[in-house]
Formats: sequence, structure tokens, C-alpha cells
Amino acid sequence: MSTEPSKMAVKRHECDTCGKKFNHATHLKFHTRIHTGERPFVCETCGKDFNRRETLVSHERLHTGELPYACDICGIRFNYRGSLATHERSRSHTGEKPHACETCGMRFSQRSSLISHERIHTGELPYECNMCGKKFSRCNSLANHKRIHTGEQPYTCKVCGKSFKRTYALLTHLRKAHANEMPYACNICGKRFNKLTGLTMHDRSHAEEAGPE
Repeated sequence: MSTEPSKMAVKRHECDTCGKKFNHATHLKFHTRIHTGERPFVCETCGKDFNRRETLVSHERLHTGELPYACDICGIRFNYRGSLATHERSRSHTGEKPHACETCGMRFSQRSSLISHERIHTGELPYECNMCGKKFSRCNSLANHKRIHTGEQPYTCKVCGKSFKRTYALLTHLRKAHANEMPYACNICGKRFNKLTGLTMHDRSHAEEAGPE
């Protein structure tokens, strides 16, 4: 008889609530927060909370403007690894748009974009504000709208401290108010840059000088 352990036997950590099993105790711990609603990791800038530390770290890049993940083909940068993966899987570089709107014929590279577009024709507004009842076709439109009620301004300028409700407002502010300033400094030599991409490329020069560990 084979002594090779069963793959099913490896998943020995079981959720008491739903019975789902996991290979590692840490995976079970993350999963149980779905049931308990526990979100122990809080953003110090805007107060938003998360159930995983890595999700908080990714979120904090919205405030700092850090975009560490770059597409090897076009160079466009993202703050989430998952966003880069989605971009790379998309047909952005091939120009292929296989998803067509049956109403107007407009074509899209991703099905999710087609679904959002189709709501223009159907008038479907699935996302409703729980404060005033206004409805929206997109989830991000609802999130932006809610800041009218809460006054939340989660996007803060690193240079002057001014805060904004939307990412594009912060980016516009940086271009207009601080175009000649250099807010990004190298931790090694102190050289400053006006764009994060410039600092990122500069950091690589130090890594190359140091050589492999």
C-alpha cells in the first residue's frame, strides 16, 4: 500500500461555522473573519479597516501614491498586484475586443466592462446609497458619492497635507501645485524626485551597485 499521504488528509484545519477545510491554520484564521466580521487592521489615514494586513498595505498605497507593480509591456503601474495581473491577462496590448454590446455594437476587451456598459441601455442601478437612496450603475461611483455624506477625504498630499475625496483630485493637485517640487526622497543617498517612478528606477541603481546577496 502506498505511504504517500492523501491530499485530502492535508486539509486538517476545519472551520467550525461552515465546515470548509484548509491546509494551514493561518488560512483558517483569515477565513473565520468572514463569519465573525473581525477587521483588526485599520488605516491610520482614513480609518478604513481590513481583515488582512496585506490588504491594508495595498490600501495604504492609495494615500501615498505608491505604484510598485509595473506592466513589462507598456510600463503602466498599479498599486495592487491583482490589478496588474488583471491588466496583463486582458487584451490591452493586442487590441482584441471580443465582448460586444448587443444593443449598440460597442466592443470591450473584458466582460466586466461590457456588463457595466450595458447598464447604460437597461437603466439598471444596482448600487444604492444607504443614506439618501440614490442609485448608481457602478460600485466605485457609489463609494465616491458616499463621501458627500461622510465628508471623508482619504487621499492626502504628501507635500502639503491637503486632503481630497477622490484619487484624480489628488493627482491633479500634485501636477498643478507641486509640479516643481520633489516629494520623493531616496532613503540611501537623499536624492529627490518629483515622481515615484523616478525614485523607483533610482532605487534599482543602488540594488545593482550592491550586487546579489
